Amino acid sequence: MFLRPAEAANLAGLSTRAIYRAIQRGELRAVRLCSRLRIDP
Repeated sequence: MFLRPAEAANLAGLSTRAIYRAIQRGELRAVRLCSRLRIDP
């Protein structure tokens, strides 16, 4: 099961924007499924 960025942000206590920045920096791994980002918990 994969998480959406908003779900990951909620679990981590961060903003969605912070999650997207972490993905861009390579600090958080994410995959694209059907052109949408998904995060492996």
